[in-house]
Amino acid sequence: MRRQNFHHYGSIATAKKVGISLRQLYHWVDNLRVTRPKLRTFGQRKFHRFTQQDVEILRTVRRQLAHGYTLRAAIGTAKGRKGGRR
Repeated sequence: MRRQNFHHYGSIATAKKVGISLRQLYHWVDNLRVTRPKLRTFGQRKFHRFTQQDVEILRTVRRQLAHGYTLRAAIGTAKGRKGGRR
């Protein structure tokens, strides 16, 4: 059985790819649950690991915000819900 090669990104790389600050990324992920990245534990520390799908969802939220959507509506649109409001 061949192991599939999935790309996972750390928090800094993800924030750069999406075009948001690291603080904003943590707020969206930890408080608003925009995505649910995997957590990897090394010793006492935990690290977020984002998939390409997570990055795309976060990019969609950022684009919707730039177009005037509220944060709640942008998150709903990114997750495929209908009824987003500006």
